[in-house]
Amino acid sequence: MPPLVGVMGFVFILAFQEASAALLLVVPGHEMMTEGIFNFYIGGSVNEPAALGFILIILGATCLFIINRVAGSKLGGVFG
Repeated sequence: MPPLVGVMGFVFILAFQEASAALLLVVPGHEMMTEGIFNFYIGGSVNEPAALGFILIILGATCLFIINRVAGSKLGGVFG
């Protein structure tokens, strides 16, 4: 169990670094979706960040599903 906690902490630190970099490196007028969610949330809105977050989750799940299908058909038993 302790190695699992250590790995989870390491992944959290790396993810936090990437998130902060994504929030700070924004060109005016060309913001990323996560920056839009963050700005709406900081502005006090609740509905817009929830909708954008849902769209982001669906987009990510769709991409993972497609990658799994393509990799599974090409690599055989590795991915199903």
